[in-house]
Amino acid sequence: MIRYSDHNDALGGADASHSSDNLGAILAVSDWLCRSAASGRLVHHGPPRTIHTVLTAMIKAYEIQGCFQIQNAFHPYGMDHTIVVKLASTAVVSWLLAFSEEQTMAAISHVFMDGCPPRVYRGAPNTIPRKGLRALDLDPAGDFESIDVRRQAAAVRTISKAGELHKAADRDHCMQYIAVSLLKGEIMEVADYRTRANKRGESFMRGYLDLSKKSAASGITIVLKNGDVMDEVVVEYPVGHVENDNTLATVKAKFRRNMGLRFEEQEVEGILAVAENEDRAVFKFVDLLVRKGERENKL
Repeated sequence: MIRYSDHNDALGGADASHSSDNLGAILAVSDWLCRSAASGRLVHHGPPRTIHTVLTAMIKAYEIQGCFQIQNAFHPYGMDHTIVVKLASTAVVSWLLAFSEEQTMAAISHVFMDGCPPRVYRGAPNTIPRKGLRALDLDPAGDFESIDVRRQAAAVRTISKAGELHKAADRDHCMQYIAVSLLKGEIMEVADYRTRANKRGESFMRGYLDLSKKSAASGITIVLKNGDVMDEVVVEYPVGHVENDNTLATVKAKFRRNMGLRFEEQEVEGILAVAENEDRAVFKFVDLLVRKGERENKL
């Protein structure tokens, strides 16, 4: 629900981060406020407890996280970018709870007192198989000799892996994974440790850092075994980027497909209808995500 695609839901800056990670805190607190106020256990002095407020809170969180992310690179120092998720979520939840400025500052101080999460679990030999590999539908590519992948520097720094890929989590966050999958025509296996090329695209980085563009460009060049070099295919705004016209439709299609694994079509459409009605109470939306009798309401 939070991320429809791990790498496409990224906010670029000195590092890349996932701003929608804030939805967990925002939706949970909004739901609690809504139920507590409705039951009389809480006198709410904050913003209206509606879907519109949840969306407004997400915008605020994106703004806070984005401003810090543009100017600060955490990955080169072994720190994880989720420190800015904690910062944004804490600040926005303080707004939802109608905290005073002093209370908000006290809450934010705990973000830094707890320290910055390390990235040790994201790199070998300390990675763990906590993320699944995404299936790819590709045709066999036996005629490929090599594949050059060109990305902006931030992506190269974050997910370009040199040497052996020791664990599934290494491969899941590995740019070379693209080339291996294209060469094999199927998902990568444990034995597929080595790939050939990965280049940093300086022009891509300029577009990535340009605040008027904020592109997430990638380029792939395929060299065939007969020596022919195919024209580079460049995608400046991939699906998931706000500038890609297919993003919204793709998000909705994936939401329907994934929700269909658990809910009937009528239920899925009802959930979408409530989510798109900004005046609805938050708990009305959350209630639709839990079928009656499956879990006791403890709020």
